[in-house]
Amino acid sequence: MKKIFIDTNVFIRFLVNDNKKISQEAMKLFERIEGGKIKAETDLIVITEIVWVLSSFYKIKRQDIFEYISLLLQIKNLIIKNEEIIFEALDLYRNKSIDFIDAFCASFAMRRKIKLLCSYDKDFDKIDGIKRVEPKELVS
Repeated sequence: MKKIFIDTNVFIRFLVNDNKKISQEAMKLFERIEGGKIKAETDLIVITEIVWVLSSFYKIKRQDIFEYISLLLQIKNLIIKNEEIIFEALDLYRNKSIDFIDAFCASFAMRRKIKLLCSYDKDFDKIDGIKRVEPKELVS
């Protein structure tokens, strides 16, 4: 069985279907992964880039991005580390109007039962369960 790492552009072609030939190839690849013929992995950085490309280049709404990434997380035989944290981050991204990376950082901290998040970014103040602190509060 082949083992592959999947890059952002393959996921994008699969999701947006903007090039019929290449999108069909990507679709067939994911069918082979689902069928157990190919073992596939990707990582958070790829998911992050997918979110960025969909929102900035394709101007796709947060709700739709949530649904697209949720679909990817459900692909059988596709391994994505931190899947639970990514899903929680997507929910924050969709509902709190914050960057996906910030949502991931907050979700990661909450999963680890870390209550304080050190940052100058006030978007973290929108998230229940996290208290944002600035460095000056920790060193004075």
